Amino acid sequence: MVFKVSKCAEEDKVTYAASMMKSEALFWWEIITNLRGEEAVARMSWDEFKVLFNEKLCPRTAVKQLEEEFLRLEQGSLTVREYTTSFTEKVRFSEHYVFTEERRVERFIWGLKASIREFVLTMKPTTFQEAVNAAEVREKEMVRQESERGQLKRKWEASNNEARRQKVGNSERKVCQEQSGKPCPKCNLVHRGECLVKPRVCYRCGKAGHLSQDCRMERRERLCYICKSPNHVQADCPQRKKDVTAIQGESIGGKGEERQQEAPRPKGRVFQMAAAEAEETPDVVTGTFSSISVVINPYMELT
Repeated sequence: MVFKVSKCAEEDKVTYAASMMKSEALFWWEIITNLRGEEAVARMSWDEFKVLFNEKLCPRTAVKQLEEEFLRLEQGSLTVREYTTSFTEKVRFSEHYVFTEERRVERFIWGLKASIREFVLTMKPTTFQEAVNAAEVREKEMVRQESERGQLKRKWEASNNEARRQKVGNSERKVCQEQSGKPCPKCNLVHRGECLVKPRVCYRCGKAGHLSQDCRMERRERLCYICKSPNHVQADCPQRKKDVTAIQGESIGGKGEERQQEAPRPKGRVFQMAAAEAEETPDVVTGTFSSISVVINPYMELT
């Protein structure tokens, strides 16, 4: 393009290109000039120069690596525009793989994301630019749908949070209302329903409203814990004695009836028998207990 704009002559192309070199390329060209001479370099054709240049600064190993990168190229996390730029840069070194427009379009569509690829295939593009335009349109639509879903999700979360806050506020107000009620006269606490706390009673005078340590009754006066009488203590309480007597009478009467119902038992008898006689008698059980031989007749009762 530069040669066309500047209308550079064919014999001046090598000289003009050499003047644009820098860094490593410039050092390499100085070596070529010293080895071949300035006259030989001046007579060098443009095609010969391109062969030398590509062998040095664009070797086959580097081209092979770029070809492999092009064959493995996929969109991945790139946008359609970024993927298109990378595709265009690497296809220059792999023209033999996409030597027709149809194959270029197929290779471009193959590297797109699945969600974009399906849409582009339905459009059936015939040129590379049509495929690029269809991919960009699909990408914009996906971004718009994702944005709408995000807005709906935020609205849904906001409504749920508001409902949750209202529920918590109602429960807090209910608790405050319950706590702000009048305290129970019995237990001095706030609650609903009947109070289940029994009133405390003084163990000295038997009256409610105070404890024994606050009782006004003189300390020398002692009450019975059973009938609350000040005339005696629990050990001398007639009500307690009456209850004990009744219990003992019932116990004695019950035992008398049991004894009357029981039949008299005969006293047990022990017989002495030799071991030989015991073995011959079938109704006798023999055994040894604490090194003492014992013979027991099953029909004999021991007491």
